[in-house]
Amino acid sequence: MRLQSLVPLLAVLASPFSLITSVSAAEVPIAPPATPTLVDEHADDQALVVTADRRETVKDRTFASIDVVGQEEVRERGYQPFIHDWLRGLPGVDVNQTGGGFAGTTQVRLRGAKSGETRFLRDGIPVTDASAIDNGPLIELFDPLGLERVEVVRGSQSGLYGSGANGGVVNLISARPTSAHRMGVRLEGGSHATLAGGAQASGPLVGGLGYVVGIGGLVSDGFSTATDADANGDPRDHEADGIERLGANLRLQHTGKHGLLYLSSNVVEATQDFDGFPPPTFTLAPDDRDSTQELDSWRIAGGGEWRPRQQVTIASDVAYTASERRYPQETTYTKEFLADDLFANVRAHAGLPGDFSADLGVDGLWQQAELIDAAGSASIDESARLIGVWLTLAYDLPWLALSATGRHDDHSREGDADTWRVGAATFWFEQQYKVFASAGSGFRAPSLYELYDPFYGNPDLEPQTSLSADLGHTIRPAGSGWSLTNTGFLTRYKDAITFDPNTFVSINLPSDARIHGIENALAWNGTHGGIAATYTWQDSDDGDGASLPQLPDHKLMIAGTGRVFDGWLRLYAERQWSRLSGGQDLPPYTVVGASAGWAISRNWEIYGRADNLLDEDYEIQPSYATPRRAAYGGVRATF
Repeated sequence: MRLQSLVPLLAVLASPFSLITSVSAAEVPIAPPATPTLVDEHADDQALVVTADRRETVKDRTFASIDVVGQEEVRERGYQPFIHDWLRGLPGVDVNQTGGGFAGTTQVRLRGAKSGETRFLRDGIPVTDASAIDNGPLIELFDPLGLERVEVVRGSQSGLYGSGANGGVVNLISARPTSAHRMGVRLEGGSHATLAGGAQASGPLVGGLGYVVGIGGLVSDGFSTATDADANGDPRDHEADGIERLGANLRLQHTGKHGLLYLSSNVVEATQDFDGFPPPTFTLAPDDRDSTQELDSWRIAGGGEWRPRQQVTIASDVAYTASERRYPQETTYTKEFLADDLFANVRAHAGLPGDFSADLGVDGLWQQAELIDAAGSASIDESARLIGVWLTLAYDLPWLALSATGRHDDHSREGDADTWRVGAATFWFEQQYKVFASAGSGFRAPSLYELYDPFYGNPDLEPQTSLSADLGHTIRPAGSGWSLTNTGFLTRYKDAITFDPNTFVSINLPSDARIHGIENALAWNGTHGGIAATYTWQDSDDGDGASLPQLPDHKLMIAGTGRVFDGWLRLYAERQWSRLSGGQDLPPYTVVGASAGWAISRNWEIYGRADNLLDEDYEIQPSYATPRRAAYGGVRATF
């Protein structure tokens, strides 16, 4: 694609790191791996997070609404093989598999924002697909192998991250090299003729150079993505739609006295069956045996950090992502989707006198999308460029934290956009009680698909903007293991981008839409067990008095974990009340599940996972199937 003109700019962005290469790596060993933390905000309150402020921050000192999903929680959930399943049950998070099936089209929505308004990152770098409908990735096909944790920040983050962060940010953070050689292998099988596994190794090479490398795969017969209109989500005996997925990751990291350099790569190849709308009727066909989606995606990234003095850090990243989606059976619409995404950024942090600090950054995203129709011609061959500059000023005392961020973006088609974010947190009773608040603006530029697709595009689309605010508190009595967080939020949208089911094109809503709600999280974590409960209430209005689709008014999740000797047992129940989908009010449902495991020796562990134990029939999207009762078991070895 046409990216040659960016070479000089990339050279400028990478130039700070020519200063790092002279550092003797032998002076400082590779940092040991971070201790795994329990999920959500009930984990270690002194843990460091990197997403809330685009730099390292003590988790409990930020004003942002943030949850962290760590490896210990992933383990106790039974090593779920899809990233979006790691996010289920978090307050303010909706995971909707609107495409049905074992790994159907998945939306991750934060505080009711559409999936295209949730910014996915990998190690702080946007994960985008220039050819996708809303510019977002096919997260349901990504392999979680190689991830150390996931950070979820709710509320508008466009002031920090630019376009597409109206609802918040999900940051997939990769494992770092370990100080000693380590290896892990996992294999599992179960319902739907599912087989999954992976292997990962990490350790030192020479001097301060370390590595992490892994490969994983999944194959499953799955179940039908579509079903009968009266089936209430039961796939019945319709033809099963399977999936094959292969992923690999590599990270090389050189750590020195004053900084680090890294090079990383991720590859995903997947083939997924689905039920389409084949000719001549062009209606949903649950027994469609021909519709298949093929995905090839790879990314290479590099960058590092330089610390010339104690209070100053300069960092930069450059990443290139290429993806290709193919639909071999297609004879009418788009057959191939080709995308190139190039991202680069430089950012700096400096401690200032008087408990102040400042962060300054510039980033750019260049995208190219090409859509090939069934005749082999390019129906779209378009590009876009987005460059942003941002500045954060912060003030930090033991009892008070304040922050203000401003950002200016320049889009090649939509022009200028200015966004901001302010926040405050106060700490009482020796940090046991925190009150926090934030407000911010957001925007999302239309995707290339929404603008130019020959069937659904609308070149007259305007950018979508939003205003959001939240107010909450956290109680965490010292030494008790208990925590309670309650947060109220409000978001208002102007020119919200959506799909018109009457004209089949993308449009801006003529009226201002709004979403408001309350997030609640109660947890206790002890040596021999833990309890977690989250409840979210949200109410929406499209500006004309109707609720926004795919948003349940109420969501409740309760989970309990027992840890005895070298084993664990986790039980959970998730309740979702009615929602509007496909023009219908879908009934509420409850899903119950369990996971358990046992460390049979220092290096070997067995585990099991059961989903939908009560075999509940339910729908998320009319005429699309949802999982029935299923069970999986596996073994994990570490060396």
